[in-house]
Amino acid sequence: FFFFFFFFFKQKTAYEIMPSLVGSEMCIRDRYIGESLRENKVLVVLNLNSNKIGDEDTKIISNSLKSNRVLSLIHLESNKIGDEGAKGLGEALKFNNTLTRLHLYSNYVGDEGAMFLSEALEVNTTLKELDLGDNELEDEGWEALKQAAKENPKINISLYT
Repeated sequence: FFFFFFFFFKQKTAYEIMPSLVGSEMCIRDRYIGESLRENKVLVVLNLNSNKIGDEDTKIISNSLKSNRVLSLIHLESNKIGDEGAKGLGEALKFNNTLTRLHLYSNYVGDEGAMFLSEALEVNTTLKELDLGDNELEDEGWEALKQAAKENPKINISLYT
């Protein structure tokens, strides 16, 4: 009986459990996810793909990452994260020592955001994978990331579209 109940609960969708976590009215602005991430002691993978997350939302997530000691992978693909959001993530990476993979594929990160992330990679030796494919990087951003990869040879930076 217990197994059946547990199995049934695990099959519910995120929308059924907490509708405010899904779609454009995500509760990040209400700080629920930020607070939860700061207090998190179990969640190791966070998938927030395609949730219309912008720079302000990313800053809230970033502030939580400074103290989170559990998350190892964050999916933020196909959102609306730009240079300011990348700046927040870069600041968080200077403090966080558990995140090993950060996926930012298909956002709006440009050269300025790439510079912030590159600076963080000079300090952070835990991050092993950074996906920045299909963003708005140009030569200056590419060069900064290329230099960061030389300084930190254990990181794999993906820039493919």
